[in-house]
Amino acid sequence: MYKKILLTQPIKRYLHRIVDKAGKTPQRLPLEQELMDLFKISRITVRRALEELEEEGFAIRLEKRKGLFTNPKHSLNLQYIIGVVAHGRQSYFHSNYSSLIAAGFSLEMGNVRYQQEMLTLPDEMDENFAATLKETLLDALLWIIPDDRDIPVINQMLLKQYPVISVLSPYVDTDPLPTGNFIRFDFAQKGAAWAKFFLDRNLRNPLYCGGTRERMEGFRKMFEKHGILIPESHVIPEQENMADVLEKLFRNEPAIDGLVADGTVYTPVLEFLKRNPDRKNLPVLFDGDSLAQQLRFANPALNIHSIETTYYQTGVKAGRTAAKTLLNCFQNHGQPQPGRIIKWF
Repeated sequence: MYKKILLTQPIKRYLHRIVDKAGKTPQRLPLEQELMDLFKISRITVRRALEELEEEGFAIRLEKRKGLFTNPKHSLNLQYIIGVVAHGRQSYFHSNYSSLIAAGFSLEMGNVRYQQEMLTLPDEMDENFAATLKETLLDALLWIIPDDRDIPVINQMLLKQYPVISVLSPYVDTDPLPTGNFIRFDFAQKGAAWAKFFLDRNLRNPLYCGGTRERMEGFRKMFEKHGILIPESHVIPEQENMADVLEKLFRNEPAIDGLVADGTVYTPVLEFLKRNPDRKNLPVLFDGDSLAQQLRFANPALNIHSIETTYYQTGVKAGRTAAKTLLNCFQNHGQPQPGRIIKWF
């Protein structure tokens, strides 16, 4: 019985989308042969799916007309049905940040008659993937935080003018960019804001630990604008023995007056500070408001700071921008729109 349900589900989802978009006038549903050709499946499975749809009230019969028709009582009169791909392709669930993106998207689409459907996608997707999506009656995709293996697939879809909107990672700046329709975060601007934190406090000799290349560059360039050169030794990439590296560096350069802990390096930074209680007053800037709050609570003796980015506002802003990009794409008949860069503040 379970196998029968699995076989009929793709057909029923397809037919439900037709019902959802049909409006107040009954529209004829595809005939058995059409569905057999589309899904490459047996007549008995197609017939079972149609019978279930009729039993559930989503399909009706009209006098003197052949076939099944959409039931206006169940029609949502939708303008668009949009598939949503969560980070990682294989999950129906959003992470905390992707939830903010989806929320912003929904807010901006508030006046549009549309529906979102969470999707899981296969590991291997060929060049016909865009055509396959069109056959499912999805009007577009919102792809939240694709990784580098996804970009060629997205570019192929854009080439075929299938509306796919990508919101890129807020944590990584090295992934390749799609050819259009993407929302990207301004990493350099965030690094510059962190530099300003120290400059405003007349701190001129900080360290930058971990993080992304663009944030590091934004940090260094802001100091350069004020005539201060951040030496290469003061930009420390993430590494296993970072606490030991910090200890050696501070021993050789006691005039270091601040520290940025970007990304996931907060553990070795805290380890270093706890090993060296004479450094407990050193201003340390952590990435992420909520993380900094947790660390301040757990380590009240340390001088922990963050910049009010806030992640909530930025995630929602990215989702809103994705919705605007998608609507522009619809208005321009699927033509890809230029990428957009989102600032953090």
